[in-house]
Amino acid sequence: MSLCIRHVDDNLSIYQDVLGLYETSKTDAAKLTSIIQDVFLRLNLPIENLRAQCYDSASNMSGRHTAVLTRILQLQPKALYAHCRNHVLDLALQDCASAICAVRDALSLTNDLSTFFRDSAKRTGVLELVIKDVCCSSSAVILHPLTPTRWTIRARALNALA
Repeated sequence: MSLCIRHVDDNLSIYQDVLGLYETSKTDAAKLTSIIQDVFLRLNLPIENLRAQCYDSASNMSGRHTAVLTRILQLQPKALYAHCRNHVLDLALQDCASAICAVRDALSLTNDLSTFFRDSAKRTGVLELVIKDVCCSSSAVILHPLTPTRWTIRARALNALA
């Protein structure tokens, strides 16, 4: 889980800070809310000052009944919810990429190659030998599968094929 905050100073200059990346074995609303509360407590950030919250559209984050959004609103009713603009942008990029044949096909081929080699240790070993012979490189090449919503992973997957 990543946790970021946006805040303003006395001159109303806007800042955005990453408070951290937190590993969790559960991603249910109760656990994620407790992580948020713990971070606020550790950093001495009063939840009473919270005025907005922004998540993607996953039900555990922005659902109406028991999601993180609802739990935070119970703690601070002034913390209005806004859908994550980055998530909306990512959805638009996905739609655009699927509409352009060359991009869609390149992403599909990248994913298929990754899956083909990753699903077999023998094929992965052959690939490493071929790369070592052709490129004279001893460093391992790792093919990454694509994820539907993470463009940074897509970039890493495409760069591994370059």
